[in-house]
Amino acid sequence: MESAKELKGFDKRIIFFSLENTHNSRTKTYFDGIKAGGFDCGWFEINSKSIFTSLMAVIASLPKQNLYFVVASPSHILVPFVFILTRKKPIFDAGWPLTDGVITSRKNWGLFGLGFVKILLIDLMSIIFAKKVFVETIEQKNRLEKFYFPFRNKFLVIPTGFNESRFSFKNNNSMNQSDNNVLFRGGDLQEAGIDTLINAIKISSSKKIGFIIASRSSRLISLNLFNTLVYSDYLTDEEIYKLYIKSKIILGQLSPHKRTNWTIPHKFFEAAYLGIPYVTSDSLPMLKFEDINSVKTFKGGDPTDLLEVIEKLLNDPDKMKELGTNIKNLYELNFRQSLLSENFLKHILNTENK
Repeated sequence: MESAKELKGFDKRIIFFSLENTHNSRTKTYFDGIKAGGFDCGWFEINSKSIFTSLMAVIASLPKQNLYFVVASPSHILVPFVFILTRKKPIFDAGWPLTDGVITSRKNWGLFGLGFVKILLIDLMSIIFAKKVFVETIEQKNRLEKFYFPFRNKFLVIPTGFNESRFSFKNNNSMNQSDNNVLFRGGDLQEAGIDTLINAIKISSSKKIGFIIASRSSRLISLNLFNTLVYSDYLTDEEIYKLYIKSKIILGQLSPHKRTNWTIPHKFFEAAYLGIPYVTSDSLPMLKFEDINSVKTFKGGDPTDLLEVIEKLLNDPDKMKELGTNIKNLYELNFRQSLLSENFLKHILNTENK
């Protein structure tokens, strides 16, 4: 990343606002990268039960000039409050609209659909009162430009990436991939497609493939899945890392859920950072990566096809090596933390100077 002195125009402090308990926010990746580059920035967490007074107290403690304001993901509701209290539209690192996570993924419509109306209004207000809105993929940008047509010029793409400090102990551990372990980690949501994996394991008869599932789901342990280790409790970053380095294949989203066509999960960037082959459903973003031999896809929701792809790969060490090398190169060229943080800064500068 260019230093603060080299990146002309950054003579101000960058203030990030986030709701409490969102440390895994994608925005934290950019914040940590920006701070590592020597820029003056601050991260302030706002109490969700007293947003106005909590935010007002933070803003009152800040100098009145030479500030850039950024609202972190997923703190959409803060955007209009920041505008009201500062009289300045902030940059909003949305990543995705709230309707994606609450409605599209979790089907949490609320009583008589009122939950949907509330979330839709928060999304709309966050876009109206933001100067620019950063989203995760070009596919996400395209669909939001159509849905929020009057505000189509506000959307910019910055991939989610990975906060590399989470695996800061990486050099102290080496890959231990002597066994054919296949790792799935993620929530027990329809979008993640964990049932596809469960069904693939049920039809598997190979003792040569060991499955590892890290998911905070209460139903998994009772299934007694063949040749499968299940981790249903909270795992630290170091524990997650140890699961990665003993796995030969990382599984992505496994369902044909429509949201997979415009989002890229965190685990893709984790696998790419470590250079481990990644198998995932045939969503639009992943098919693009498959075209450059960086991932391997299967027919989403089809457990038989998933198992066949896994078995074929594990029996083809040359292809495995190619996928591992290519996904690592893809990460270094497009998604490394320092690069995304620098692009984040440049977008802020370009926006504020207009």
